[in-house]
Amino acid sequence: MTTYDPRTMPGGLDAELARLEAQAAVMWPAERRLLESWGAGRAQVIADLGCGSGALLARLGDLNAGARLIGVDHDAALLSVAGDRCACPGLAGRVELVQSELASLPLADGSVDLAVLRFVVQHLPDPVPVLAGVRRLLRPGGRVVVIDVDAELWGIAEPVDPVLAALHRRVWDVPGNGPAGPPERADRLVGRRLVRTLRAAGFAEPTTQVYSYDSDEFGVDAFGPLLDPVQLMPHVDAGTLSPAELADAVRRFRAWLARPDAYALLVGFAATGIAPDPESLPR
Repeated sequence: MTTYDPRTMPGGLDAELARLEAQAAVMWPAERRLLESWGAGRAQVIADLGCGSGALLARLGDLNAGARLIGVDHDAALLSVAGDRCACPGLAGRVELVQSELASLPLADGSVDLAVLRFVVQHLPDPVPVLAGVRRLLRPGGRVVVIDVDAELWGIAEPVDPVLAALHRRVWDVPGNGPAGPPERADRLVGRRLVRTLRAAGFAEPTTQVYSYDSDEFGVDAFGPLLDPVQLMPHVDAGTLSPAELADAVRRFRAWLARPDAYALLVGFAATGIAPDPESLPR
């Protein structure tokens, strides 16, 4: 069971779909380079686990024009959006969409070459058994890629607004907090634990790559949906922030976004591991 529900995000489903697309657009060039280095262009079967709206799934299809693609998500509404997106020329007939919880994946053992979980692990109450299930569906030598964040190493925004910076630190300091939702809904420090988590799930050779993407490449407006403090609205309901604090944060953010010298650089974590031959695992 995942804690993520796009309908509960500020602005509802349509606003969340727009945010997911904006996020994928600015992160994809760096993520594509990592995925290519880890063999995504050679994989015959790629599974996007927690595929959501299909923003990554479609890009994986463009990266590897010969692969069969499997998108798995528990949310029927998001899978419908993904289906519409993947009905385009070049993807039609290559994509299988499966509605399922990640804890009980209905895919055959050894049927996938590459599995990707992007911004999924932070929403799993216990990721180790889920990732152990992902290892089961990978062929021996297949690879998992987990992309996520660490709130204490999220990036930089210049010029620095000390009030905004202090507000975000206060949000992060509450266990389980983060702009993805109210307390206990997301582990926003998961990036630092990805290698240990993959090792605990039985993957071999786990490693992490840290990557970045910035507003000089995409323009600062492209970062607006990713950084907008309106995403902190659930923390007003939870009592972490007051309505006045949130309103002031939104005003300050809008002023920062309008500055000609505004600059943002965000940091992501991509961890990978190899599925060993089941015969080599301890019994």
